[in-house]
Amino acid sequence: YDGSKFDSKEYGEVVNVHKSIIKKAVKEIEKVKVSVSKKDVRNRRKGRLDVRDLTKIRTKSENIYKDSIKILDSVDLEIGILVDNSGSNYSGVTNPKTGKTIPRYKVNQQIAIVVHEIAKAAKIPHFVWGFEEVGRTTIIDSMVDFSDCFDKNAGEKLRGIKAGNDNRDG
Repeated sequence: YDGSKFDSKEYGEVVNVHKSIIKKAVKEIEKVKVSVSKKDVRNRRKGRLDVRDLTKIRTKSENIYKDSIKILDSVDLEIGILVDNSGSNYSGVTNPKTGKTIPRYKVNQQIAIVVHEIAKAAKIPHFVWGFEEVGRTTIIDSMVDFSDCFDKNAGEKLRGIKAGNDNRDG
């Protein structure tokens, strides 16, 4: 992906180029989203012998066993992505492998697309906002919002990532 243009076709190209990264990240996130813990349940009629309850034998109780059960704990995640759209993003970034230079805002687009696709595939609510400063005013541009982050074409709104007017980020 050379980053020189951006439309639906190029969006799909970015996703395809980074498909293995997206799949791997989603797999890792799924591991984190659900954690498994074990808990001993006592006073059972079968399972492992519970040495704490051996005294119950005198009362002819059969509940002298324990079992381990798995408890699934899910983790709620939400992601917010804030993208720099300031003027400094006109400067170029050179790919050391190919020697090609593309504007930094195009790299920001690609990264935002990949992170958006990861969050979308992992079913994590997320938003992507861009910001820039015009004079003394900070402009926030909502490109992907929580309300539409899972929509099929939501990521195509990331074409709004650009290099703005001012460079007040340093």
